[in-house]
Amino acid sequence: MSFIYEDRPSESLFVRNIWHTQTEEDGTFLSPADSSWDIMINRVGDSTQVSLFGPSSRAGDVPYQAGTETIGIQFRLGTYMPRLPTNTILDLAQLLPQASRGSFWFNDRTWEVPNFDNVEVFIEKMVRNRLLAQDNIVDALLQEQMPDRSLRSVQRHFQRTTGLTQNYVRQIERAHQAATLLQQGTSILDAVYALGYADQPHLTRSLTRLIGQTPAQIIRQNKPE
Repeated sequence: MSFIYEDRPSESLFVRNIWHTQTEEDGTFLSPADSSWDIMINRVGDSTQVSLFGPSSRAGDVPYQAGTETIGIQFRLGTYMPRLPTNTILDLAQLLPQASRGSFWFNDRTWEVPNFDNVEVFIEKMVRNRLLAQDNIVDALLQEQMPDRSLRSVQRHFQRTTGLTQNYVRQIERAHQAATLLQQGTSILDAVYALGYADQPHLTRSLTRLIGQTPAQIIRQNKPE
């Protein structure tokens, strides 16, 4: 293992997960598709970079450098930035300008760089400054409640707010569920049946695009030595 990883749930209703890594050597991480957007803080020596990462529609390799500490804030689906629509940052990363060694520029003001323990304080400040909001229509759809609007209007709203269609979000979630089942020892055919894939090639295409590995690769990777 070339990096140390830990995560924790957040007390904030706007955040899905907070994670932290410390790399021990250079390497590459296979990042799966993710319907959430993130803020990431990278520290290497005396240098600190804060970046916005939009939702990712497919898996990809992410290189990392030895001695890098990274803090990630993964926002809950339905959380959005009113001044930066999520659909404009799909599959993109945006580096935020550094103001000083411990601060950065965002929305025409400086912000103190948070650490792993005080991320919630940073999130609360963003909410107070109206930089974060939650979308009631997306929340309703995630709870399988249909808002009083036309289907086409709801679909457009969902994609504008999250950057992805509701169907594509479901594909990503199903691919992650399939990968988890395979990691736990479920056979490929049982995973196909359990999650409603048309057949094994359908599962293979989905996992290759969204997870970055075939079902057989996932199983081999998790076999005990």
